[in-house]
Amino acid sequence: MNFDIYYPFVNKDGKKCPGIKAVPMDWQQIMELTSSPAIKITVQKVRNGDKEAKKDLPAICWVGRTTSGKRLAKDCEPTQFVMVDIDHVKNFETSIQHLIDDIFKKNELKDCILCVHATPSLGIRIVFRAIEEYPSLIEHMRWMDSQLNLSQYGEFDPAVKDLSRISFLVPNLDFYYINNRIINGEIKFETNPIKGDVYQGDMPETTTINPTHSEQELFGKNETEF
Repeated sequence: MNFDIYYPFVNKDGKKCPGIKAVPMDWQQIMELTSSPAIKITVQKVRNGDKEAKKDLPAICWVGRTTSGKRLAKDCEPTQFVMVDIDHVKNFETSIQHLIDDIFKKNELKDCILCVHATPSLGIRIVFRAIEEYPSLIEHMRWMDSQLNLSQYGEFDPAVKDLSRISFLVPNLDFYYINNRIINGEIKFETNPIKGDVYQGDMPETTTINPTHSEQELFGKNETEF
């Protein structure tokens, strides 16, 4: 199981930017990378208020894998995982512990989640197996919200729009849940490969999902297209 890693670079205008050339890494390599003291120091700068420091962090693309070596949505194929970001988390330590406890109470849900980790700004990110029946990202968000009532922790980030979306890495100690059974191939998923548009598209008029929150409650505004 490999994911694309992108290292920051300085562009021709002298500005720091997320990388555009992919470096594929397996899980062991990712954990070795996130054990770097430099990542720990940089993330702490972000949490101390230096938001620009995020640009010094390597990033990972959980949702897409490039076929050209460059971070372009048109060149990415799905990894079969999607992610949900929760920002402005209220009382992070209490929230993350409550969330992990809830995950362990649901075996079927636990087995579809790859990992749960903090973001550099102490948000929460959940990476989980894409569900074939749900053709859009918002449906995945609503489904996961219906399972764990995620909106109680903070606000959903609607910015994950395509297969090239990257996430800044954090120290490995900020990974609060890792599913080694998925990583080691012990859990097999009996679904067909999803299409790239699973991360995009309008919310259909009818759906089998019974969400705990509406789009208005999830995003603070009507957000029906990604």
